[in-house]
Amino acid sequence: MITVKEVLSKKTFHYLQQHTSQDDLTQLVTGVNRVESITLKHLIQRNELVVTTGEAMINPISECLSLLKYMKKVGAAALVINTGPYIKKVPEEVKLYAEEVGCIVIEMPWRIRIADMTKKIFEELVKRTKRQSEEIVFIEKLISKKITNEEIPVEIINDLGEDFLFEGVVVIVKQTNKREMEINVFHERLRELFHQKYNKFISGIVGQMVVFVINRSSRVSETMNFTKFGKELYAYFDKKKITIAIGKGESYPNITEVYKSYDEALQVITVVQN
Repeated sequence: MITVKEVLSKKTFHYLQQHTSQDDLTQLVTGVNRVESITLKHLIQRNELVVTTGEAMINPISECLSLLKYMKKVGAAALVINTGPYIKKVPEEVKLYAEEVGCIVIEMPWRIRIADMTKKIFEELVKRTKRQSEEIVFIEKLISKKITNEEIPVEIINDLGEDFLFEGVVVIVKQTNKREMEINVFHERLRELFHQKYNKFISGIVGQMVVFVINRSSRVSETMNFTKFGKELYAYFDKKKITIAIGKGESYPNITEVYKSYDEALQVITVVQN
């Protein structure tokens, strides 16, 4: 899956302009839904980009507000307004309401065909899904001791860096309370947070845990301390009323020994939960 932030940051979608000030753009995007009439809002699904030109709207402002209200209810990703003959610019009332309820509003110029944008979104989704599946398969083999140096895919080495073989470490993050965030959303939010600290890592969902295999030497700052970062993670999810447990293993000189780091991280998780 991809996030709203990743869509907005890609050159492929340079024509998309965010009109709201949300910093948290980790909402997942799983598809695109064109909605031209408010009577069709019930077709909107969770994590969809909702696109409208306003063509069938009698009152574009009030109907866009109604769309946003419903989108917030079902957990849609963002509202994309294709500005042109029907909605000439993103209305201020729509921006203000979106800010109030915590929705993302994006503008797309009329010269861009919705079909072309939708096609590119689905291409990105297919590419990301394939890549994440490869990472999960690799991690599962790694932690179950079923891989040798010769079996490491080139793509994984490219992601982790050549020096990864000397700096491997496993970090496990698990939700521990009943009010859980959907696991895929939890994973993507963690990836966003880890990207702020590390340039090279792979991750995957193993059971109900998110497992990170990190190249420690790819820290964005030489002074970056994982203990401090761990506290930041606890604080971030505590604000969302979600409790987590973090387990970190030691570094080992060879990637095929990373299973030891995984076992150590599991032990820490057990202690933390108890």
